[in-house]
Amino acid sequence: MGNINKKDSVILFAPIYDCGSCLNPILEDREIEELTNAEMKNLAINSYSCIKENGKKINYMSYISSMKNEECNKAIQRIFKRINLDKINRFIDSIDCMSVSRKNFYKKMIEIRYNILNDVYNKL
Repeated sequence: MGNINKKDSVILFAPIYDCGSCLNPILEDREIEELTNAEMKNLAINSYSCIKENGKKINYMSYISSMKNEECNKAIQRIFKRINLDKINRFIDSIDCMSVSRKNFYKKMIEIRYNILNDVYNKL
């Protein structure tokens, strides 16, 4: 839901919140523990949005890496330096009800995606 300013004919979109589906919440801990590094990387990279382009769901990492959307590029330039992996990892580690294997899985998934964003940021 967003805000519509009828006087100025301006529509402001609400922030997008992630429901966590990009972190593969349906995987059991046993399945996580059996993943190879290649499978982990594949899971991190092959995450799809509900947003469609030309009738097809977009792959987040491919779309970001393509650098074809100027607004997306500007967003990366604005926020990338504010991403603090250490803080994210400490937050994940602070969750008492989560298994160590799941914590490590989440941290690895986020690190892989962070590295892709870093590459894009450095090219922009």
